[in-house]
Amino acid sequence: MTEDPEQLDVEQLSDEAASTGAQRAIDCQRGQEVTMIGTLRSSCRCTRRCAGGVKAELFDGTDSVMLVWLGQRRIPGIESGRTLKVHGRVG
Repeated sequence: MTEDPEQLDVEQLSDEAASTGAQRAIDCQRGQEVTMIGTLRSSCRCTRRCAGGVKAELFDGTDSVMLVWLGQRRIPGIESGRTLKVHGRVG
C-alpha cells in the first residue's frame, strides 16, 4: 500500500511540533502567547488596508494560522515551502 504524500507531510509536521514542545494551531486560543512550527503555504505583502506589512499562512499539520509582520515591506526567507518556528500572540 502507498500512503498519500500530503498525509505524510501532515504527520511529520505534527510530530515535529510535538517533539519541540511547540503548540498545535488547532489547540491555540485567541490572546494566547504561543510558539509554533510549521510550513509556509503562502506569503504576500499587505495592502494599505492592514497598515502595510507581510502576511504568511503557516500550516502545522493540524490547522493554519495567518502570520502578520506589520511595518515590514519584505522579510528575506519568508516564502512558500519554508519551515519556520514562530513565537507570538494569537489574534
